[in-house]
Amino acid sequence: MNKLTLLFFVTGFSLSGIELIANQTVQAIEYQSDEQLCLNAFADVRKDAAEYGLKLSSFDRVNTSKFWSNPPTNNKTLIVLGFKGFNGTKSLPDFFGRKGLKIARKIINSCNGTAAVSLGVAQSDYLATLGVVKGKVVPFTSVHAQLQSGKCKRWGYECY
Repeated sequence: MNKLTLLFFVTGFSLSGIELIANQTVQAIEYQSDEQLCLNAFADVRKDAAEYGLKLSSFDRVNTSKFWSNPPTNNKTLIVLGFKGFNGTKSLPDFFGRKGLKIARKIINSCNGTAAVSLGVAQSDYLATLGVVKGKVVPFTSVHAQLQSGKCKRWGYECY
């Protein structure tokens, strides 16, 4: 098993309750992968984001049980990606739609143990979580209820 250390410059904003510290120089996160595929997936994410004038600015990895009452038992990792720098030449809804699905599939299929990916853009209302539901990577359904002890009751839902 190869050990990859991913380093990203961190800017300050919050994604799904995960606070990232402003002006922190570098955040190092160790991430386990069976192959080089995981690292390649993140290189692809940077390229895809650049098409929209976005730059990958933050990365976090958390256990899915932090946000859901019934997370998957086999894959327990949520990857949280933050972006900045949208220049308006392409549509953010498109980035979070088709492109977001492509990004989530690539990371989930390439990075061992990943069940879901959250994407967010700094200084915007754009946040999406996509993950494996019934064997397919799909966008999670946003709901304003169904919270249980501060967590979503059901996997596959993004609760606010």
